[in-house]
Amino acid sequence: MKNGIICLIFILNLKAFSQCNVNLGLSVSNFGQIEDPISNFYNLEIPNGFNLEKFINNNNSTQLKYNLNLTSKLKDSLSLRFRLGLGIHKAYREIDYPNFFTKINEHQTYLELCPSIGKSQEIGDFTLIAGLEIPLYLASSYSYLNVTDIRDSTLQTISRQESLQKIDGGFLIGFNNFIQLEMNISKELKIFSELNFGLFYAQLGGYYSEYITLTSFEPSFNSFKKSYSRLFFTAPQIQFGISLNLN
Repeated sequence: MKNGIICLIFILNLKAFSQCNVNLGLSVSNFGQIEDPISNFYNLEIPNGFNLEKFINNNNSTQLKYNLNLTSKLKDSLSLRFRLGLGIHKAYREIDYPNFFTKINEHQTYLELCPSIGKSQEIGDFTLIAGLEIPLYLASSYSYLNVTDIRDSTLQTISRQESLQKIDGGFLIGFNNFIQLEMNISKELKIFSELNFGLFYAQLGGYYSEYITLTSFEPSFNSFKKSYSRLFFTAPQIQFGISLNLN
């Protein structure tokens, strides 16, 4: 909530104090820049984790990030930009054996805040923009809920075990290059594609914890340190979107 208010204030002030054109864009992108460290660290399955079962009904949310882009032209060829991105990872899995049935739910969210500056060149109905940006990703804590029904020989449930596993969130910050190609549809509307790539630093985790409840037994709790830090060159992020002139 606090981050959302800060971003709104930034947008309103940029609109109020800029004397030039302001464009509002909506886009969708992959998780190319953070997918590798996120998927490897927040993973409780083989080869990097602890759970060894094979899954059925394996349903994963589409790994997409949804972006709000604001661009203000400072000069004819110089633009100040700000991007707010949100992504959600959700997954559902099942394990079905004669003596037990397990349902697994995963959840994690990612927020991106990214100021940037770029220079543009118009080529007919197209505009090519290139520049530098500083993306900051905030990752929420990762949760992994495992609910297992234990069965007897007649496949009747005789007890239930619930295991809630969590890993602390973290942040990723980088220094990016970006290249954007816009095409004019009308005076007010443009479509665009954009490529982002650069150098990132990731600081993820802190503690892993597990809280287990089992029918007729006292709950148990386990915790240990699990963290990750790394400096790395990223895979590319690819965006597609539309842009509206607000003036």
